[in-house]
Amino acid sequence: MHLRTGAPVIPVASHRQKDGKILFEVYDELKMKEGKDAIAENTLRVNEQIEAIIRENPEQWLWIHRRWKTEPSDTDTVYRRESS
Repeated sequence: MHLRTGAPVIPVASHRQKDGKILFEVYDELKMKEGKDAIAENTLRVNEQIEAIIRENPEQWLWIHRRWKTEPSDTDTVYRRESS
């Protein structure tokens, strides 16, 4: 979206506090590269920020979306198999 619109990329995360309240943390704008060849570099920057946020509170991390469509055949599945 940044490459199409020039919109700033500003990471935001929510963390549940011990008292049950939610704290929203707004991070510094990520500096994005410009141009068609920038997609891989920008994706890396965003993923590095996501990783840093998760490492701050790993116990609060949850991924619901089926991110990986294929899995190595020599490992256990990370997704529940559909019953046939």
